[in-house]
Amino acid sequence: IRLVAATRPEGAVQPGQAVTVTLQWEALDRIKEDYTGFVHLVAPGRGDVAQDDHQPRRGGAPTRLWFAGMVVSDPYRLPLQETLAAGTYELWAGFYRPDTGQRLPAIHSATGEQWQDDLVYLGDLVVSEDG
Repeated sequence: IRLVAATRPEGAVQPGQAVTVTLQWEALDRIKEDYTGFVHLVAPGRGDVAQDDHQPRRGGAPTRLWFAGMVVSDPYRLPLQETLAAGTYELWAGFYRPDTGQRLPAIHSATGEQWQDDLVYLGDLVVSEDG
């Protein structure tokens, strides 16, 4: 599975908002298992502050039905707590096996190296009380 594109808010967001991050995944080959995709918003050094984990298209496009060349657009909704502090947070994504929680290997397309913790970095998200 290859990440083709990621769409996320460009400007600052506010605490209490729900943020949508849409990922486009491409199957590089036939997939025989069902995987769970995820997007996590992380406070560096402090862990996850928001997340959305689900089978693609909320179960409507299970990965075991994907075939080589198929592209699936999958939105992830991250509700931000009202008390979330202003600051810069990181967005990370990937897939895992739902029965074990084991993440699929995440390989950086430009370097060929494996991403740390098998998490794909999507960029930063700025949270501002001013919007």
